[in-house]
Amino acid sequence: MTPDVSTEAPTEKTAKRKKAKRAKPAPAPKQASPFAGLTKTECAKGCSVDGCVVSGKPYCSHPAKGGLQAGDLGNREVVERFQQAVKYLKRQALA
Repeated sequence: MTPDVSTEAPTEKTAKRKKAKRAKPAPAPKQASPFAGLTKTECAKGCSVDGCVVSGKPYCSHPAKGGLQAGDLGNREVVERFQQAVKYLKRQALA
């Protein structure tokens, strides 16, 4: 016995089904970085007179400008954001 093999070209309907199966899922939307706009010389877009995105306080804690103040070094959240900002700037330098 031989299997039923069709030598005809695939129909439009089967071609659409195959494309639908091969379609990749949509990538997850990227979350905007709180450090968007941060460069070696400029503060992030989220920074203002009211607060810095790195320290969350009303003074600048830009890694290449003032850095963290002594009082912030004991605050784990602030230190982690500062380290993330440093990594963000390093990635920019590599790009």
